[in-house]
Amino acid sequence: MSDELLDNFDDALIAVSPDGKVQVWSRGAERLFGHARADATGRRLVDLIPPDHRSDELQRIHRALEIGSATFEVVRRRKDGTAIHLDVSMRTVSDAAGAVKQVAISMKDVSHLKVLREAAAVEARFGDLLEVAPDPMILVNRDGRIVLFNREVERLFGYANNELLGRPIAVLVSEHSRGAHPAGPTDYVLEAATRPMRGRVVLARRKDGTEVPVEISVSPLGAEDSGFVSCSIREVSARRRDDRVPGELDPLICLAQELCRPLHSLSELTAAMAADHASRLGPDALEQLAELRGSAARVDALAGALRLLAHVTGCQLSRDVVDLGSLARAAAARAAADDSHRHLDLVAPEHLPVWADPELAGALIDSLIANSWRFTCRTARPRIEVGSSHENGTRVFFVRDNGAGFALERSGGMVALLQVIERNRELAGTGICLAIAQRIVHRHGGRFWAEGAAGGGGTFYFTLSGPAP
Repeated sequence: MSDELLDNFDDALIAVSPDGKVQVWSRGAERLFGHARADATGRRLVDLIPPDHRSDELQRIHRALEIGSATFEVVRRRKDGTAIHLDVSMRTVSDAAGAVKQVAISMKDVSHLKVLREAAAVEARFGDLLEVAPDPMILVNRDGRIVLFNREVERLFGYANNELLGRPIAVLVSEHSRGAHPAGPTDYVLEAATRPMRGRVVLARRKDGTEVPVEISVSPLGAEDSGFVSCSIREVSARRRDDRVPGELDPLICLAQELCRPLHSLSELTAAMAADHASRLGPDALEQLAELRGSAARVDALAGALRLLAHVTGCQLSRDVVDLGSLARAAAARAAADDSHRHLDLVAPEHLPVWADPELAGALIDSLIANSWRFTCRTARPRIEVGSSHENGTRVFFVRDNGAGFALERSGGMVALLQVIERNRELAGTGICLAIAQRIVHRHGGRFWAEGAAGGGGTFYFTLSGPAP
């Protein structure tokens, strides 16, 4: 069967050799799992599956080889970590001599059907309660997908009717807030299936791409083993507005929002064109669409960074004991997840406690890890080290990498450093990550500086005022 014919099917159609290597990977498989055909073909199928599911998949492939076919339902995860429920059918394909030459696999996403069944059940029990709630309320299932919400959610986020039904809760959270804590929004919500958690402030993302600070409280719904979690959301824009530096934030926020609205629509349009008309568009047209999406994504990243910079400047500090080691491991995992072809060696202490604002500390480490990840893009074995030392009685923290580095004396200052970043834009993007990191450190009453050598990696140092935890 030709690739063009395969690509007309919505389901994921995959063929693997008897030793488990992918021979066929349809466009439906690309859409379902997030792995491009060029990346998947030739790799072992189990390497495209999260480690906790690999042994199950191998057993099922071996079972299909033994008896000729297998049919089952299973939960898998996309490349971005989103859980999906699949109806899977496997059967062997043999040559004229009867020898198995491949295993043909068809996978249908039935997540939405599962959500519809769950939504009907929970709406019958809790629908009236949600509608009388004064704040936005969302019910989430054990996969982190939205199964029920009230009209206040539609008002706050700009979604109509049932557009949110079945979508991951993470769609309502800004990219930058997703990276500010060791646990992403889905994990944070699902943790509440066993214990209530209240008062986490994040940047929420509306349908049009604009963002608003909200306070979210989560708790198990009914019995703790029900698997459903209720999320109560309260907008905190008015409270945060009183904490802002006069005249400093509004221009940044307005610029970021104006950049974000058209880019969000452009990215969705080009992605839809590529998905719906791939068979009719030539390779050059598809490449141009990909370049357009890439350009929009880069500008959107800049807009998001400006929003984060505005948030960092204006939010109210709330200090607590924060483990920078845990934050570093989570940040490195997120960076590496976006590029599975690169292996990262992270060196970080098991515990590195500081007295800081938890959200801003996460954004600080995330920014520095992201910067080092970019600077090591041409390094054969990228290595990032996070740690601390004592200088003249002051605890100094650092993030060090073995990447491209930069020629800068210690006395050069941040202005000179950002100029170096600008000249190395193909490696380090816009350099705004470091501006964000510096702003966070200054808000904590600390110092921020860097040392590096061209071709010899770079080290970013910072201090944070306050008592040692």
